[in-house]
Amino acid sequence: MSLLPEWAPNLHPLVLHFPIALLFVAAALDAVGIASGDRGSWRKSANWLYAVGAVSAVATWYTGTLAADSVFLPTEANALLTEHADLGLWTAWFFGGYGVIRTGLSATKFAAGLVPRLGLLVIGLGGLVLISVTATHGAELVYRYGVGVEAVETRPSEPLITAEAGDDGIARSAVGWMWTPARAGAWKNSVIWVEGSAESLQSSLVDAGERGDVFQFEVTEPTLFVMPGSIDRLQVDLSIDLSDFEGTALVAHHVQEGGAYGFTSVGNGQIRLGKTENSDLLVQATEAISETGWQDVRVVVDGAHYRSYVNTRLAIHGHGTAFEPGQVGLRLNGTGTVRLASMQAVDLATAAGGAMEMGDEEVTTDEAAAEASLENAATEAATEAADHEHEAGTEAQDH
Repeated sequence: MSLLPEWAPNLHPLVLHFPIALLFVAAALDAVGIASGDRGSWRKSANWLYAVGAVSAVATWYTGTLAADSVFLPTEANALLTEHADLGLWTAWFFGGYGVIRTGLSATKFAAGLVPRLGLLVIGLGGLVLISVTATHGAELVYRYGVGVEAVETRPSEPLITAEAGDDGIARSAVGWMWTPARAGAWKNSVIWVEGSAESLQSSLVDAGERGDVFQFEVTEPTLFVMPGSIDRLQVDLSIDLSDFEGTALVAHHVQEGGAYGFTSVGNGQIRLGKTENSDLLVQATEAISETGWQDVRVVVDGAHYRSYVNTRLAIHGHGTAFEPGQVGLRLNGTGTVRLASMQAVDLATAAGGAMEMGDEEVTTDEAAAEASLENAATEAATEAADHEHEAGTEAQDH
């Protein structure tokens, strides 16, 4: 039996207000004590509140890590979640250390002096700035992106790349790229082959029912191909079916010229994340997954945070050093048939900050480009109409 109310997505929103209230009141009592010249009750009350507030700040950070792993975020919110998580960790460390220092100094005569008390007050006020910024990020996640709100979470995710694709099925924009089936083999000339070759990977289009036409690859040897262009803070989405494949499909990200890259792989009932080093695959974390058939996989690599989802549920979450910007691609290691409905790579920084506000409306980069295209088309149509009128007038004069 869960102790959480039915409407609560997790424990985090129920506890996060305690450290904010406790720490702000503690700073207020500290300031009143200094202003009034009190050396006793006000200072002791502030010390107690700082101590309790520090404990609640650590608890709030921990529940926040659990909350982050329990929700599936809109693409635009992933970068903000990473920043919120980092700020929460720094806040917990700050007030944890600050609470210990104040508690330790409270028993000494040194802490009763005016200068030490002013110094501790200023440091505490600096911490309140940090917790305010952290809380603002959290509020934006909820009120702008609906994170943790059930009605929003049940809404299907929509692709960000809305630019028109070429004959190769690849649409490109400032946000990233989107690859969907168009022609069976036209895409092969648009990618960079790192392992294997265009000739060794057979590609065709097949009907997958509700998913429409999808790619069907016949894999006979390890194959890795990447899309041109570098991405730093990234999200990769792909819809893939490995039912008739003996092996793993690996999302290769931050691929460098020397061949090094990070990866998330699915297959054989497992999802793994890691990186390559001296041509070897170093697995950093492994989790079992039970999904079969079509799987919607999302890979988010944002700084030191690595999160991977399968069918909107977090499957694995790891941490490590940040990667250098690099290319994104797909590695197929095994034999058999792989079906792919789509693959998308998005730059999270661009996705989060690329919206242009016009009055109360937000227009994305792709929408702005489409609007400009429509304006150009209208101008061309007007010019063509004027030419026709001129021709008609000339003909009338000739008659």
